[in-house]
Amino acid sequence: MMMATARSAFSEAVIEKVKERIEEQPCVSVLADKVTVARRTVDITAVLMLMPDAEPDEIFQSFVVGAPIVKQHDGDGLAADIRDTLKRVGVVASEQVSAVAADGQYHHNDVPAKLARMLDGHSVFPAVWDHSHLMNLAESDVRKAAEMAWVQDVVDLMTAVSKRFSIGKGWEDLVACGEKRGQRPLRPKLWSETRFAAHAAQVITVFRRNLPLLCAALEERLDAEEAPRAAQLNEMKKELAQLKASQTKLVDLLERMRVALVAQFKKTPTVSELLDVSEKEELWPSLLQNRTTPPATEVAKVARYCSKLTERLQFRGRGQDKGGSQKGTSNGAIADSMDDIRCVADIQQVAVSNTPPQILARQVHEASMRLAGRKLVPLSSVPTARQIEAGIVLLRVHKARTSPELWKALVDKRGGDPEARNYGNLVTRLWLVNPPESVVESMASVIGEVFGEHRQLDHTNAAAELIVRWNGPALSNAGRLIRSVQQRLSANNTFRCTRRNVSITQAFEGTVISRHKRAPDAKACVWKV
Repeated sequence: MMMATARSAFSEAVIEKVKERIEEQPCVSVLADKVTVARRTVDITAVLMLMPDAEPDEIFQSFVVGAPIVKQHDGDGLAADIRDTLKRVGVVASEQVSAVAADGQYHHNDVPAKLARMLDGHSVFPAVWDHSHLMNLAESDVRKAAEMAWVQDVVDLMTAVSKRFSIGKGWEDLVACGEKRGQRPLRPKLWSETRFAAHAAQVITVFRRNLPLLCAALEERLDAEEAPRAAQLNEMKKELAQLKASQTKLVDLLERMRVALVAQFKKTPTVSELLDVSEKEELWPSLLQNRTTPPATEVAKVARYCSKLTERLQFRGRGQDKGGSQKGTSNGAIADSMDDIRCVADIQQVAVSNTPPQILARQVHEASMRLAGRKLVPLSSVPTARQIEAGIVLLRVHKARTSPELWKALVDKRGGDPEARNYGNLVTRLWLVNPPESVVESMASVIGEVFGEHRQLDHTNAAAELIVRWNGPALSNAGRLIRSVQQRLSANNTFRCTRRNVSITQAFEGTVISRHKRAPDAKACVWKV
């Protein structure tokens, strides 16, 4: 009972602090995704904002603001969940939102537009289809093509073999096999149909690293006294034969080709260029050792796949579904407006430009108005040319600094120029206009860990736990938060100390927390005041 009470109190204190920081900002990005945990679907909503008090390389900070159970899976229900969650932290107007990032389901259901209407309806904000999800869809589109069946065959083989040795006794067998050969295996990773952008390279890298040990481990299983059932035996023989097939010898060859191509070309080579280069044996001496294989054909297959993937990435990157509909997304508009976005928000270039401030301010103002016309920023957020000029003058005083340092000088409320700050607010909005929704997946892994540790925990408590774990300070900076919660519980007589010789603070913190208050903390800036 005390744990639930303390968790709730900590969650409320953390949310209040996040709300304070949000109210200091001109806008935030909203990130949303649905996650199914312990047979219930929750709508994790987060905000991304820029923190002036943070270290320059830590100014982008994400915060969980809620994870309610999804009761209605349609667009209106999802938009209402996000609205109620944002209201909790003081986001009640559409102009407080620089952009909303989500996956395809949210855009197919028109959630961003419905959310804008539910807030106040005064303006719309950019709706971004998360780029990592679009990469997943682009890769899936290419792999489904008939001529790319070999890619799926490779994925299926990696998955089948990796599953045998990723957990339990299989992993123990792989480790033992490595010990016999003086090698340490990496734990096999499984291919994910929905996580291509984040994990594909890791999956392939680990598989290539483990390949000799995987072959050896399969051979040992086939030679074991307790042979598996006939069906399993045949499957393992087939997998081993595929692993040892001549095509797998091309792994090193293709790696050599990749290195040579990087050195040979400054741009992405075409298929024909790859085939021309592959005939130059002096670039790849190892070709002489692989005369039984057709390297040009293998290279052509890989190159054709990469070429098709590039085409599909460009198509999907504009926020389009398979049929070409943009579903109300702003990805294409953002891509088409990058020249104007850079003109306004690339403050390092603004700082070092030789263009007179008055002329440059007019150019920046015109670019800002074009962005407002495309509904990428609210018209009310566009500063005047005079305010922009004040910002340019301030930036040039600090032109030797990095972009984050320049931004901090631009939005400084203590000693900065109030007129320049209006320009800084627009820069803030544009830096947040294309946020990564995929950070919510990391938040989802945290809530998964919570249920792994507390199997009987209900979803409301799990959401509170997620808020504390993600948003809260490291133990080295937890003193202020702990005192705040202690005062909150003591005021309503919820917390009682049962030992007279122990102070409330000591009892509340406990020896574990007190002992670990030393770790560095990226979110320390949130808890300084």
